[in-house]
Amino acid sequence: SIAVQPVQYAGMQACVECHSEEGEQKASSYHRGLSCEVCHGDRKVEFTGSTIYVQGDIRHDMGILEFLLDGKAMGRRDMYLPKQWSRANQATAVWLTGLPDGKHRLQVRVTGQKNPQADGVTVGLGRVVSYRGEVAQ
Repeated sequence: SIAVQPVQYAGMQACVECHSEEGEQKASSYHRGLSCEVCHGDRKVEFTGSTIYVQGDIRHDMGILEFLLDGKAMGRRDMYLPKQWSRANQATAVWLTGLPDGKHRLQVRVTGQKNPQADGVTVGLGRVVSYRGEVAQ
């Protein structure tokens, strides 16, 4: 099954209050027309199954995300990718397998942290897929 959650935007001004440098960078980039979610925000999804996959964007301006399952920290993911690989911009942000088959809650958080070489702390997430069964090893 595919889970879809509504996105609620606070507007770019909510980000610029704390992150003026990133705001200036965004204002002059191809993202200038997009709204921002509140910095250090998170996405939550409830699902039933034994595996969950979340697609994410990897780019030179992406930061580090952390993910929790049922309230327990499960890991972090650095979504930075050097500019030279700019056409390879999709990757697995979260992939948890072997979970007890049942109801779960995944939470993905923007940490506001980044790889020293990254140009920003943005986190971009795409599709979320959950399913039951085993994954080939």
